[in-house]
Amino acid sequence: MLDAILSRLQILVIDIKESDLHDKIYGFSFAILFAGILTGSINPSLYATSRLAMALSLCGFAAGFTVWCFPVVSKIWRHAVGKVLILVVHLFVLLLATALARIIVTSAIGLPPQDLDLTVAFITFASYLPVWSFLVSIIAAIVTITQFVTGFISMVLNRPLLKVMKVFARGFGALGLITIFATLNQFAILNEKALHSIIKRVAYWSDFHNAYRYPGIAESERIRLHENGVISVAHEENGEIQVLIRKFE
Repeated sequence: MLDAILSRLQILVIDIKESDLHDKIYGFSFAILFAGILTGSINPSLYATSRLAMALSLCGFAAGFTVWCFPVVSKIWRHAVGKVLILVVHLFVLLLATALARIIVTSAIGLPPQDLDLTVAFITFASYLPVWSFLVSIIAAIVTITQFVTGFISMVLNRPLLKVMKVFARGFGALGLITIFATLNQFAILNEKALHSIIKRVAYWSDFHNAYRYPGIAESERIRLHENGVISVAHEENGEIQVLIRKFE
């Protein structure tokens, strides 16, 4: 029994060595995954090490999945219809990023976003990749489900082990991308207050300006004029940007 298992593993290793780059990454990731599971099973005190190994394997699967996807995306990009499709998606992402930026700027400063156009533009640029990651995560979730279902069906039909492992590897890779993007977005959400400080600093230098020739405006004040005779003044206090609102006189 043991000899048969070892023989199949040797054949599997040879097949992986002769396979494409993404399959090699999958093979390495499976090895780390099994090592992590085995370590946690044998010695429960090494639970943290086991979790770290499984997290690294998930990153490896995500890297392999990305390498596997690259030729597909390149093929779509070379086609005229594909270029139009990608351009439309880019515009849609830009629209979502702009909407998200306006919400973030309003939350951080408490002023109408249309009056802080440069700040909104900066945050839109910073939000572009997070919005893309959200869309990619939706696609990756669909891929994860389809690959896992295909993998289980292949096991029932007794397909070759290597083919079954490749299918599950793609599923783990898509799941890895979702996990990575979700972790980064969660980090941003948990540190929202720190982001507010950065946004205020961006607004201070980009949308608030000295306008000392206006009546009632001190030479040292950085201001922004709003509708209905409202004026906002930004100043630095104890290393933090503070924004005050008053009527323009």
